[in-house]
Amino acid sequence: MCGRGKGKAAGAKAVGSPRTKSAKAGLVFPVAAVYLAAVLEYVAAEVLDLAGAAATDSERNRIVPFHIQLAFKYDVELNQLMSGRGVLPNIQNQLLPKLYKESDARKG
Repeated sequence: MCGRGKGKAAGAKAVGSPRTKSAKAGLVFPVAAVYLAAVLEYVAAEVLDLAGAAATDSERNRIVPFHIQLAFKYDVELNQLMSGRGVLPNIQNQLLPKLYKESDARKG
């Protein structure tokens, strides 16, 4: 039974998933939050750039909400991104308050 032990050889390395330097140092960095912030910053810069161009075209020095609306309207990608915006046409029944029956209203 030589060579069939349960232990590892003296010079063998443990095989597993490689650890990053951040994991070895014990650092936890919120990657998703940073990515989301970068995306929001990019979209805001794009909207302001297009709204500024719309304000310049109308010979204005100040961006007003109408210029932002024009920026969304005339840019294909932003228009597609914001196509579902607005107010819902109805209120779902789960959100409405429960109505009391007439017999409950008479009692109390």
